[in-house]
Amino acid sequence: MSSVSNRHRPGRAGVVSLETALVLVPFFWLLLATIDLARYFFTVESMLEALNQAGRIAIIGATGGDVSSAWNSAPFLNQALGDISATLQPPSLPGPGSRWVVSINYTFTALTPGLGALSGPLTLTTSLYY
Repeated sequence: MSSVSNRHRPGRAGVVSLETALVLVPFFWLLLATIDLARYFFTVESMLEALNQAGRIAIIGATGGDVSSAWNSAPFLNQALGDISATLQPPSLPGPGSRWVVSINYTFTALTPGLGALSGPLTLTTSLYY
């Protein structure tokens, strides 16, 4: 038996660290992309909840058309990055047959490089008939 060690073969120095780097970089990118995708879907679901709440507020007319309190139903969204509005169409007194258009805009920013398609303004709109 020879006592040649595989650990100190010439020309193999640094190969393990290079292979580790080649595996870990895509792994961490995928991990961050998964987290960003989860944040994106959570943001859209929070926007939908705020949109539903704004529709309820607009229909009952409790705030005179001011639906900004609907942000309270989506506490994880930064209110400085978004806007909620409700308009009565046609503009008249609310009553049977009136239509409310509720809209929410929010700016989402992805943290992972290469996922710029997710970044930017998101807009959700719904129409409610009374």
